[in-house]
Amino acid sequence: MNTVPGLLTVRSITSRGSAEVDLFFDWSVDMFQTLQLADAALATVRQSLPASAVIATHRLSFATFPILGYALTADDRGAATVPQTRLWEVATYDLKPPLNRVDGVATVTVQGDQIPEYHVVPNLARLQNSGVTLTDLVNGIQNSNIIDSPGLYEANHELILTLVGAQAHDAAHLASLVVKTTPSGAPVRVADVATVEPSTEPVYTA
Repeated sequence: MNTVPGLLTVRSITSRGSAEVDLFFDWSVDMFQTLQLADAALATVRQSLPASAVIATHRLSFATFPILGYALTADDRGAATVPQTRLWEVATYDLKPPLNRVDGVATVTVQGDQIPEYHVVPNLARLQNSGVTLTDLVNGIQNSNIIDSPGLYEANHELILTLVGAQAHDAAHLASLVVKTTPSGAPVRVADVATVEPSTEPVYTA
């Protein structure tokens, strides 16, 4: 990107599975032409990226930024403290869907780095004693924690979309997932070879 004329500053925000790179240019440059030059610079490195990587470039101006913002805050003192992870859940699942349905609204974005998730921390000694590998642990969690559609079925002259859900909704449920079965038929669960800890998604800013 440093080869693009007029570039002043480069900033990036990286999280697992995605990365946002912001380029700031001099006020005098033609942004339509600059976008084409940025795309050309990206094309030179696209072949060196993984085949599954998806790159999208957008020309932004100050008119692109939100015209309305809501801030969710909570008292950080006393027993009634609301964690930031809970505020993120409220903004994502309670506020964002109805705002998206408002006529004239193009995009609703939730900002904040306290995205809740669970971390599975394996115990290497228990893995070895149980004959479970890290690959078995990962595959077992992925195969047991799914939501998928087996397809459509017809009933009363209607086509009905079916969903099969087997998602873990808390640490206890995640810890009870079976990752492997021993030759004797005994199930090996996540809790037998690892610990499940509530955490947040890591975000790195440069």
